[in-house]
Amino acid sequence: MFLVVSALTNMFHVRGYGYIEYYTSFVKCVAVVLMIFFMFIMISGGIPATNGPIERRLASAVCDSFSGECLPSLWLIIWLVGMCVPSNDTNLVNASGTMGSPFIIAIKRADVYGLANSINGFTFLSVISCGITSVYIASRSLTALSDLQMIHSFFGRKDLQGRPYVSLIISLGLVGGLGYLNCNSVGSLVAIATLFQWGSIYIAHLRFRQGLRAQGKDLSTLPFKGLLTPWSQYFGLIIVLLVFGCEFYLACWPFGEKGSVKSFFSAYLAAPLFFFDYFVYKQWYFKTKIVKPVDMDFGPARAFDEQDLINAIAAEDAERDPEKNKRQTWTKRVLYIVIG
Repeated sequence: MFLVVSALTNMFHVRGYGYIEYYTSFVKCVAVVLMIFFMFIMISGGIPATNGPIERRLASAVCDSFSGECLPSLWLIIWLVGMCVPSNDTNLVNASGTMGSPFIIAIKRADVYGLANSINGFTFLSVISCGITSVYIASRSLTALSDLQMIHSFFGRKDLQGRPYVSLIISLGLVGGLGYLNCNSVGSLVAIATLFQWGSIYIAHLRFRQGLRAQGKDLSTLPFKGLLTPWSQYFGLIIVLLVFGCEFYLACWPFGEKGSVKSFFSAYLAAPLFFFDYFVYKQWYFKTKIVKPVDMDFGPARAFDEQDLINAIAAEDAERDPEKNKRQTWTKRVLYIVIG
């Protein structure tokens, strides 16, 4: 079912994908905010816990089952969950599936089972949304590599609407099929690869700003500006390195079993694989060098920014056209969103 939904969504026009992700993300944010309010009420005494008050010395449950949806308010949720779920709760490590989620455990302790079912529904929606996004990113990454002539042009084939059907088939068939294998190595591979992905993004952005400064370009002219940039990138990079260290420790000395070569590569396979790919690609295949900040070429990127600005102005002018809005019925608008 997940593969079917992911495939159908990615067959839509990219605008349809954007609408689906927008609304599912909104629902997930609402769920997280509701849980924050619920746990505030719970720790304030408005909802008594079924297992009695939580001792302060046990209010430190920072567990591995935190989901990615918690990241925007990570520290607040860690504190709230630590106050609602004791660290010695057996469900944190023994419960299966969503029953091991700190949110579900907190709700069960408050004896509000209806809300627990609702959170399970939000979790189900999050899994579908994650699958849709993963297929989109995987297929577009292959297509972008092909367009940049880093891999064979076969992977960049598109239909008349611009959908990369070859990359979509590969992403759904190969990667989607591997996702159904009951193998811990696959999950660990994806998890570590995600850390490399975000670490690379942070480093690339910091290098980008370093190049602008080295060439005397004004950073205020950038079309997109982050409020905490570049400190947020440094902070994110530190978090990534910290998680890398924790994962390395768990790979060498796993809980409840003796460390071995098999357990290490089952949990940390992506790390040596990444460095192998990096050095083979950079030092042997293409033999490229790290570009110095003063030699970075920002010309093509500026052309893209200017074109985006022109397109945005044209889109705003089209939206202000009352005659065009009158001619478009609701059926035409729906079809435009779905198939372009």
